[in-house]
Amino acid sequence: MERVLITGFPKLLARRMSLRLHAGGAQVSLLVDGKDERAAREFARGAMDVLIGDPSAMHLGLSTSEYRELTAAVTDVFHVAEQSALSSPREEMRRVNLTGTQAMLELALDCRSLRRFTHVSTVFVSGDRVGVVAEDELACGQAFRNAYEESKFEAELLVRRAMGQIPATVVRPSIVVGDTKTGEIDRFE
Repeated sequence: MERVLITGFPKLLARRMSLRLHAGGAQVSLLVDGKDERAAREFARGAMDVLIGDPSAMHLGLSTSEYRELTAAVTDVFHVAEQSALSSPREEMRRVNLTGTQAMLELALDCRSLRRFTHVSTVFVSGDRVGVVAEDELACGQAFRNAYEESKFEAELLVRRAMGQIPATVVRPSIVVGDTKTGEIDRFE
């Protein structure tokens, strides 16, 4: 059976992905911060697993038994969690975006049945580059306008290095504003 782990709740993208994958028959587990536990449990309504943890912590902040159970069963990881608020301190950006990606990659390496690790990056890894930027042109001497761009660039470098050890995909959306059908938005900045 397909067992999917998704980080990033309560972000709209993480919620929509989890609903779609669950509707497709996958067993979905959401890794959520403790402050979002109640909202996650209401959202999951018992149909999805809710794991309280931290994607930037060792073993994701899970108990040893929870971590072992995940690594034994997870087939797909969708790492959506990020700190994107530009007002966040640089250290927080690096903890969530860079250290969090490293911890999720470590989980993926431990997964016995991993089919795919999908990292949600951003087009902003291209920094101050202009014009057409090909997907294989990650590190081209660009400068970054803020800690978000830089930390997501560094996180993507980690994923690219891990591609020799695990099946990994990087997706780079620009700005996810909301749902075009319902009008629901994540946040307004």
